Amino acid sequence: MGNTMTQIHTPGPWYFDDNDYVREKSTDSLIARIEDECGHAVQKYRTAMPKKANARLIASAPDLFEALDNAPRRQDFDTIEEFLDAHAHWFTGQRQAAMDKALGADHA
Repeated sequence: MGNTMTQIHTPGPWYFDDNDYVREKSTDSLIARIEDECGHAVQKYRTAMPKKANARLIASAPDLFEALDNAPRRQDFDTIEEFLDAHAHWFTGQRQAAMDKALGADHA
């Protein structure tokens, strides 16, 4: 399972910092800057909420990609029971962690 597709994007993890930048964690490389329609950093305005949510989603892209790439595939298992067990484990583990990051800690 996993690594079935060639990845040409900057590998994760990515994070959204306090200056409205999405960065790659290990090198702190810039991935994106989140701005309003006038080019201002979004943290300064009340209307920033959807843009900050978008930034969290952008920052979680590598995690979401990895979670989907690591999803169990039926052909990798001898029985449907083994597949369903692996899928349940994936669904509550890696998939949920990726979704939590995409939605932010306060989504629940």
